Amino acid sequence: MVSIRRFEYWLKAGRFIPLFILLILLNILVYYWWKRPVVLDSPQSIKSAVIDGLRREKARVQGVLDGNCDSPEMGQYQRGEIGPLNPGANLPNNQNNKQVDNSAPKSQNDLVTTLEQSTVRVLAPVGKGAMTGTGFFISNDLIVTNRHVIAEGDPKKMFITSQYLGGKPIQVSLVAKTVDNEIGHPDFALLRVTNLPKPIKPLTVGDDPPVLQNVYAAGFPGVVVQSDANETTPSTVYSHGEVSVVQKQDNGLSLVIHTANMSRGNSGGPLVNTCGTVVGVNTFIGAPDGVDSRTLYSLSASNLRQFLDANQAQYTKSSSQCGKPAPTQ
Repeated sequence: MVSIRRFEYWLKAGRFIPLFILLILLNILVYYWWKRPVVLDSPQSIKSAVIDGLRREKARVQGVLDGNCDSPEMGQYQRGEIGPLNPGANLPNNQNNKQVDNSAPKSQNDLVTTLEQSTVRVLAPVGKGAMTGTGFFISNDLIVTNRHVIAEGDPKKMFITSQYLGGKPIQVSLVAKTVDNEIGHPDFALLRVTNLPKPIKPLTVGDDPPVLQNVYAAGFPGVVVQSDANETTPSTVYSHGEVSVVQKQDNGLSLVIHTANMSRGNSGGPLVNTCGTVVGVNTFIGAPDGVDSRTLYSLSASNLRQFLDANQAQYTKSSSQCGKPAPTQ
């Protein structure tokens, strides 16, 4: 049988007090449960969590792509060594960066004209003197040079000059630079200029050049320009040579060793092929003690592309091949 107790049974003194205490405790628990403070993460912590999640998802998707797209060309594209696989297509990180066909060699006069309108001297005052080097336009307002050319100067007092632009120093601002400029590391800086007195011809940016390709260095080597009557804006100096070797480093850097003569002051200047495409950025000279010959180093244009893409710079890509490739034996 089911035992049914009347309500009066629970009102007896021995049972009522524990029941009453239990009800009070339950009410207190419910009260504080609903009144508990709601703790929200700070906006910064929420933002960090979202960014971390997106990075993990990016890594996951990249892993899928790397596993499914294993062609050599796709690997070069993902590393920034070549432009879009379809010529003229937009880059994924900047719609204005396009791949163009710049494989027609220029005449000597056309090449000089192009370099005259794209190459500038870079001045970075330091104390009572100035660090000087070379730079070149990659767009109508962006100039590439070496980081070590402007590293010691005041970023608010940097200038470019060239005879084509009128000979007067024009102030520029620093847009981006590499982490350091140690030898064997990326050594790039990006400058911006406004209000140019006349239009210029930006250079296209190639990739690793082929060995034995004819190349030209344009710039302002100190040993030559010191005899120029115009100390601030000397004439652009040109030299001709060929690519001796492209050396791949463990950190992904490609060093282009060539024979186009250069010296201090050429730093940051363009190394171009006969099509006028940048294949390297002249950066340093190896001259060991007791050795008469010098080794001339440029940083490959493929590494310059990586730097420019990382900083969302506008520029035009092209292959470093120029003209028909030499027949193979």
